[in-house]
Amino acid sequence: MKKILFVLGIIGFILNVEVCAGQAVSKKNTAVSEKKSEDFLNQKMLNEIESKKNNIIAKLKSSNQKEADRLFNQYYNETSEYFYENGNGILNENIRSKSFNKAELNEINSKILNKYGLILEYAGEGTYAVGARPDFYYNIFKDYVSDAYREYLKITADKNEGNFADDAGITITFKELGDRIIVWENFMKKYPDADEDLKKMLRKRFFSIEIHIFWEWIILQQCHQVKIRLYLKRTTGNLTDL
Repeated sequence: MKKILFVLGIIGFILNVEVCAGQAVSKKNTAVSEKKSEDFLNQKMLNEIESKKNNIIAKLKSSNQKEADRLFNQYYNETSEYFYENGNGILNENIRSKSFNKAELNEINSKILNKYGLILEYAGEGTYAVGARPDFYYNIFKDYVSDAYREYLKITADKNEGNFADDAGITITFKELGDRIIVWENFMKKYPDADEDLKKMLRKRFFSIEIHIFWEWIILQQCHQVKIRLYLKRTTGNLTDL
């Protein structure tokens, strides 16, 4: 009888430890839920981003397609520069050096940033930054821009390509990289007369990676241009207009 009671006591102790451990994990997983957005992010900066987005939407409502294309390029350049300069600064100072795990990123994005069309993700070299979601620009401009711009934005939103490189190294397979190139090659064939601003965006998408950009003031550096043209001639016999 004593042995049975002893065994039951051991089992009870183990179960109690597991329950406590489970509660601790549960508390850790809900840490983001229990905090307000201002504990993680600069709310003033988020409000400014939202205000500028609403202003551009108001302008689009009275714009024709050509003007909407121009507004997109202007807004895209401004916001891209803003996120590049301030993406990490949108995080509160006390967590800027934090290394987020996948669960924390998912929770911050789903509970806080999604409503702004933004996303917190790894930015390279051990840092994290807030930037635009893949569908951010599509959701704003889809009803106003020309067909070429609309399809460009739809591809970037639907494919959700993300970065193909981190810390100056390619992070996807060559097959995935090839698939992306085919999609954009088909786009270029469909819209050969797309305006120069859109062509610049495509060229930059093809020929630059983080830290090692092939472009200088949106001009393909001559050494890279020669190598790319030689490669195309050897492999396909065709020279795509760069």
